[in-house]
Order: sequence, then C-alpha cells, then structure tokens
Amino acid sequence: MFVILQAGKVAGRAGHEERTFLWEAASGKKIQTFQGHTTGVGNVALSGDGKHVVTGSYDKTAILWETASGKKLQTFQGHTGEVFSVAVSGDGKHVVTGSLDKTAILWEAASGKKLQTFQSHTAGVFGVALSGDGKHVVTGSWDNTAILWEAASGKKLQTFQGHTGYVYSVALSGDGKHVLTGSDDNTAILWEAANGAVPWDRFLRNAVVKARSDGSRMKATKEE
Repeated sequence: MFVILQAGKVAGRAGHEERTFLWEAASGKKIQTFQGHTTGVGNVALSGDGKHVVTGSYDKTAILWETASGKKLQTFQGHTGEVFSVAVSGDGKHVVTGSLDKTAILWEAASGKKLQTFQSHTAGVFGVALSGDGKHVVTGSWDNTAILWEAASGKKLQTFQGHTGYVYSVALSGDGKHVLTGSDDNTAILWEAANGAVPWDRFLRNAVVKARSDGSRMKATKEE
C-alpha cells in the first residue's frame, strides 16, 4: 500500500489493482477513482496544491490526473520497464518517474514532453524526489545507492553510498541541503547534499522515509 497525505486527502492503491483511489482522511470516504492503467499501480503522488494526482504503473507508463474530476490529463510514455516511483513538483508543472529500466525521466506535465533522462544507476530506480524549487532530482536504486542530479542538465552532482540494501525511498529538503534515504537494510540515512557526508549516524531501524510534497519538511517514521 502506497499513500500520500495532502490537505486531508489520501491517494493510494492496494495489491496489484489497476485503479487508484482518493480518500478523505478524516472520514475514510472515497472521493475519486482513477482508472486507466492496464496493470497494477505501483506508486502515487499528489501535487503540492492537491489539484493533480500522478500514478506509476507496471504497464511502463505514468498518468497525470485531475483530482476533482478524475479526468486523465496526460500519459507519460518512454520507459522500457515498469514505473516503480513517481513525484510531482509543488506547482504541478513537472513530473519525475523512476523505472526498472534503471533510469528516471523528468517530464513537462502539461505536454507530456520528456525534458531529461537521468541514467547512471546499475539497477532499477525505486525512489524519486524533486526539490521544492524543481532544480534538483534525487533517485534511489536497487544498486544500493542514491544520486542527486541537476534537473535542467541531467548532470550527476553527488552519489550517496553507504546502504547495504536496496534504496527504496528518497526525500530532499526544501533548501536542497540534505538528502534522506530509506533502505532495505532497515536504516535511513541523512546526508549532506553538497558532499555526500553523513552529519548524523544511521537511525530508526525499520524506517520508511516520508516528506511533505512541497519539500519543506522531512522525517523518517517507524513502520509497524
């Protein structure tokens, strides 16, 4: 189950369903259903203003939806492997996707145009994040590393090495100074973005990384 909480709403999927649901957090009421993928939905994200939902699927595509109506606005096609991770910028103008094909792609949300491909990982990309200003992208991979990229140029700025298991989740602070990674090795690590240093030791065994979609706050919480 993957869920994103924003403005009292939750978007998520269960199992290998081809549908995504939007829920009202307080009441548990189903608000909207997003249906259009041809196989299971692996990850979801909400835009910072809550007006858009992005879904990534095992059908190798991602879809941008209008939250209120459930209307499909854009389909992002270009990956050659399952789309395991998605993120959307705070203003809803850009989408980033991560795939089993070992790449991440930055897209223009309105047109579906591919703006940049991030390619360096040696295994599938399972986590992606965008900085609050949209200038940086972070990817986490099954190769046990995370990478910080310059969004506009696709330049690799920093590689974060230290986990002994798959990096499933990543987050980037609002000011872009810190990167947070969560791994299959039961740890999360907080890194200095500029030099890849670890200012604090590993913490929170069995941690899952979570962050606000606007990048203003990040934390790791223990998953029961």
